[in-house]
Amino acid sequence: EGMKEILSAHQDIHVTGVFSCMEDLCARSTYDPDEIIVFADPIFDLTRETLSELAARFPRIMLMIIAGAKEMRARLEELKHGMRGILAAESAASCFPDAIRTMHSGKAYVSVELLELFSEHVQLKSFSAAYESLSEREVEIFTRIASGKRNCTIGSELDISSKTVSTHKMRLMDKLGVNSVPELVQYALQTGIIDTGFSCGLK
Repeated sequence: EGMKEILSAHQDIHVTGVFSCMEDLCARSTYDPDEIIVFADPIFDLTRETLSELAARFPRIMLMIIAGAKEMRARLEELKHGMRGILAAESAASCFPDAIRTMHSGKAYVSVELLELFSEHVQLKSFSAAYESLSEREVEIFTRIASGKRNCTIGSELDISSKTVSTHKMRLMDKLGVNSVPELVQYALQTGIIDTGFSCGLK
């Protein structure tokens, strides 16, 4: 109900149903391929097997999970299969509507708070005109931001001050036409500059 309340102020997003358990969800006889199934805490009954069952029953529907960062860290390998959106519960109130719109446009969504979970897999795989305008230092900082690292950590790794990191970050965000770190991360995901290594199709 909390997630439903968050969406109530957004007229372009409609809640078509609320299900208390996996059995009720799988019992649906019809579905709209434009729907997005959202799993919110608690997610104790969500397993790789149930996700496979959902994929077989609703092959065109996109899946999003909303969970606390701690729980997601513990169960990521099990839960990420089939997910197109991964949203930290800590930022759901402010980011949930935008996450749905991003997914509905055919793109993936990952919360900034959870990017550290994929830091081992982050790699540059393609380029855009705006990206090519970045300096070597800006690319180094861009990649680390996309890995979920903070200014102080980036500064320590590159042997520069946090203030210098912040200056470079503002410059590269201006070049890429984004206004915040979440927008920067989504830019990287949506343009294919960053590959998280997901098997669920986050491309």
